[in-house]
Amino acid sequence: MTEHISERYVAEVRKKIADKVELLRKWKAHGVPPLIDDAGKQLTDENNKPLYDYFPDDKRAFCAWTAKDNCSATIAKYPEILEFATLSRSTLGKKYHAKSLEDVETQIEGVIKKVAAQASKDNLKPELQSMRKELDYWKQIAIEANNDLVHQRRLAARAQTEWRRSELAREHNNNLLNDQIARLTTANAELTAQLAKIRPLSSKGKK
Repeated sequence: MTEHISERYVAEVRKKIADKVELLRKWKAHGVPPLIDDAGKQLTDENNKPLYDYFPDDKRAFCAWTAKDNCSATIAKYPEILEFATLSRSTLGKKYHAKSLEDVETQIEGVIKKVAAQASKDNLKPELQSMRKELDYWKQIAIEANNDLVHQRRLAARAQTEWRRSELAREHNNNLLNDQIARLTTANAELTAQLAKIRPLSSKGKK
């Protein structure tokens, strides 16, 4: 009977450990959730850097970890935290929990590295946002400059079209003028010839 109870107890402890390890595994893969107050606002430190919700960073903290350590937003997203229960460090250190202890240490180390990477990335966000704003500014300047260039090109094309029309009109008017001069020259020559014929006759009549 004692052996049966002992096996059941060991199984219960392993499940307690496994449940916590599984959540740490998720956080190692996807990141530790942010620390959010009851109003839904993400909390930051005195340097305006984001804070992350509680996670155990050693074996002692792992054994003591329960839902009271996490914010309501995290619990809402990971309701399995409500089932977390404490266990003694001496129990975790038993030989028959050696594999579980190894998993605990591996996942804790992974989460610590993950949250460090998150912090590094989040700390860069303000700088990246500033760079994006500056980039957007220069993009807008480039767009405006391009629009102005397009406008200037349109004006130049319009001016060139008007100049061509003016040249064609001038050439047309020159042609008309030359034709008129030619006609007048011809008419003048004909008139001169007729006058030349009339003058001798006029002279004879006077005699």
